[in-house]
Amino acid sequence: MKLRPYYLILIFVLLLPAAARSQSAADSSINLLLVAGPNDHCGDNPCHQYIEDLQLLKKCLEETPGETSFAIELLIGTRPSTDQLKAADALIVHSSADRKLGEWHALFPQNEAENGYDEAYQEFLDVLDAQLKRGMGLMVLHYSTWVDHPTAREHYLDWIGGYYHRGQSHVNADPTKKPTTGITTVSFPTPTHPILNGLTPWTTEAEYYYDIYFQKEDPRWTPLLNANLPLNDPQPHTVACAVEREGDGRGLGFTGGHFHKNMYLEDYRKFILNAILWVAKAEVPLQGVVSTVSQPNEGE
Repeated sequence: MKLRPYYLILIFVLLLPAAARSQSAADSSINLLLVAGPNDHCGDNPCHQYIEDLQLLKKCLEETPGETSFAIELLIGTRPSTDQLKAADALIVHSSADRKLGEWHALFPQNEAENGYDEAYQEFLDVLDAQLKRGMGLMVLHYSTWVDHPTAREHYLDWIGGYYHRGQSHVNADPTKKPTTGITTVSFPTPTHPILNGLTPWTTEAEYYYDIYFQKEDPRWTPLLNANLPLNDPQPHTVACAVEREGDGRGLGFTGGHFHKNMYLEDYRKFILNAILWVAKAEVPLQGVVSTVSQPNEGE
């Protein structure tokens, strides 16, 4: 049967909203680039499990209900290419520091000298900085906030608002005891920030770095989490902060991330998931990012 022209027009009109919705969904997709270092710091001890942490966060975001979809790429032990950086809305980094050979930093080479970087790496750094300047977000977790090279430190102040400074910053929750971890409760110095949507302060065994080097007079700088450290002489210290950079880019540094087990605490995990959305310039739900994970059985 031959369709009359007005039937064809009707079919087109009926199909148009579906096509528009499909295009709208594609347009709302958030491109995330997650870079995990190899688990090169703790050996067989259950800490600095960069890969497992980011795998869990990736799974949570991919299963998050809502209109926003995520295109997530996880790199392990390799830095992103120029094309990957250009396509990313946000870059999430979880690795070791740049301070010694045998470990690997996701953004900076293991270079203890204070001279410049080699030409090949400098090209990567120039591309990374350009993408951050065009508005790509950046989130840096735990040990990867520790940088020794002066160039890395200068960039971190611009990109995320601070860094772990050897000789000033501290690891030990209680310097009078071992291990370096301790039972710590966080508080919210800026409770109206969207990253804190749906959150309640949590208490857990952690190794939050503190006495971080910040430029608190920087008008872009916002403290998000405080922890009273050290435990033998508690004072409020900022352990997570955010910046909104020129060019509309956003940055965040969080010195938590020592134990993988803390990713199974709802508020702890929600803080990180909310932060990922925020640095990617996606709307953070009022109740925060809702995710459900099952604690693995011991030994799994």
